[in-house]
Amino acid sequence: LHWLKGKELRGDAEADLRRAVADFEPHPERALGCFADFASGSLRQRVKKQGQPDLDAPFFRACDGVRAALDATTDHLRVELLQRMSRRLAMIKREQAVMTFDDMLAESHAAVTAGARRDQLLEAVRARYSVALIDEFQDTDARQYEVLSTAFAGRPLFLVGDPKQSIYAFRGADLRTYLAAAQDAGVTRTLGTNYRSARQLVRAVNHVFSRRAAFVEARVEMHPANAAADVSEKLLVDPAGGPPLRLRTFPITPNAKGKLTALTAGVHRERIAADVAAEIQRRFANSQGDVSHVLVTADEHAEVGRLGRVGAKRPAHARLVEHLGIAD
Repeated sequence: LHWLKGKELRGDAEADLRRAVADFEPHPERALGCFADFASGSLRQRVKKQGQPDLDAPFFRACDGVRAALDATTDHLRVELLQRMSRRLAMIKREQAVMTFDDMLAESHAAVTAGARRDQLLEAVRARYSVALIDEFQDTDARQYEVLSTAFAGRPLFLVGDPKQSIYAFRGADLRTYLAAAQDAGVTRTLGTNYRSARQLVRAVNHVFSRRAAFVEARVEMHPANAAADVSEKLLVDPAGGPPLRLRTFPITPNAKGKLTALTAGVHRERIAADVAAEIQRRFANSQGDVSHVLVTADEHAEVGRLGRVGAKRPAHARLVEHLGIAD
């Protein structure tokens, strides 16, 4: 790299090269990584544009070929390893009579779509079930949908779901599957009445989320909902007043050099915990110690534990932590 950058070489470069050649001679495969490092694509990222050598020279073009072949071979070996591991795992599970939930899905999918007794299986399912209703369909993946759509082809199949509610990473659900099913549906219906929330909150949620592209994916949208709650029903009122839905953000402050820099996730978590604790404490004080209406939710137990630690560090929050039973 020093030579490519036009800098003075360090040490005895010729002697280093001779030692490398001597090491590669009995094991030429060891040179593959070295040649890959000299591929023009790699070097362009490591050498400044100003004063860059001619990376289109035959040597560098040859190194490009080595890099491409090495990457392809590595990918092939990884795929081969995964396939062998899968076959080995399947054999061990058969020997130990173990079947996981994913195995049940795979076996069902294979039996319904390409099994030797596919027609007999479908006939038996249809003889037993004339209609199917699948709730929480947003948590379904493509394999499950194919099983259902095949088994109930030409029969009533009701799918109930909301793509905005799916825990995709946790359940392995697939948004594309939901959207494809919605496209396949002969008739679609949307529930237009909310029976759980106060009118003020429903109106606020409509205002924020029923606008165009609110969920990035244009095909995922929220239709404005009506509230079944009585007009006189009120939310738990904040004595200080304010809207029923609040979005809280932290001010962005420049660093010592006057530049705006991104904060780490850890700093954000601590700030959020402190803000939540302070807000609950404010409402806790206004309710004369009644915390029966306070609910703390978090993605992980550790997040609630962080709230407990923040409260324990601040005397004003100590009583709050005790009443809510928050602990790390």
